[in-house]
Amino acid sequence: NLQMCTSLTSNGICGLLERCENSVTSLNLSKCDQLSPDNFIDIFECSTQLSILKVTDCNLTPEVLFHSANLYQDTLRVFKCDRNANISDESVKYILENAWNLTDLSVMFCTHLTNQCLYNSEIDDRDEHKYYKLKNIYLGGNSHIEDEGISYIVSKSPKMKILSIPATAISNTTLVNIGNLKHLQQLNLSHCKNISDAGLVLLLRRCKFINWLDLGHTNESCTQESITLIQENLKYLTYIEICKGTLSDTDLISFVEDCKCLSTFRVDDPSQTLGAEFYKKLREMRPWLNVVKLR
Repeated sequence: NLQMCTSLTSNGICGLLERCENSVTSLNLSKCDQLSPDNFIDIFECSTQLSILKVTDCNLTPEVLFHSANLYQDTLRVFKCDRNANISDESVKYILENAWNLTDLSVMFCTHLTNQCLYNSEIDDRDEHKYYKLKNIYLGGNSHIEDEGISYIVSKSPKMKILSIPATAISNTTLVNIGNLKHLQQLNLSHCKNISDAGLVLLLRRCKFINWLDLGHTNESCTQESITLIQENLKYLTYIEICKGTLSDTDLISFVEDCKCLSTFRVDDPSQTLGAEFYKKLREMRPWLNVVKLR
């Protein structure tokens, strides 16, 4: 783990990796912004067995991703490349098409990415029944990724357990498709302004193993119907962020009381209608519950 080691040079890192005789399988170079794209390529050449690669907040170019996909075609399982504004749709798509053992992909806040980065012509052209091995995917903060792209990656990743798509441009159409993910455990929909209670209801009727759910800042999309479904269907829920919207204090108290496994309860209350008495009741009812008031 060399994260934030900004005084290191590429020669120093390459020397270290060479002494390890290609035994390094996990490398974190996040926030090493002193390294150039060519430096990264040199470093990757000294560590050809990587299964985990994290390069968040780095000076990457599409060429670096093309190179890493070719080099780690058989070994790469976890790729984290958040907040890299210079990477392109084609470079992320190339990772998906060539790193066949990839299970975790994170490209959050890569602001130029669109739906096109998620399509895989290798799957579509060769075998319509072939799927990604992806289990965890993080696409948050990419406002140009919309229903079509998310619905595609969901349809091609039936084993997905974590789907994090906050601040994307999805609508209820995507929520219906997410309902097909029978193994889904964690879902982040925060700051998705185009979803509504109608879409949430359709999703919650089908995904019953979610234990972590973020619905904060979603234009007050939760109503009594959707939180009732959460109470009834998500028996293992441990974390939720929810927008108060039209829900009453009594609705929320009843919700927490029924969610027996809940350990963290975050309330987005933009109108500031929840008073001290509400939080006092929660503390009395569940002394161990972590309650966070937002806004």
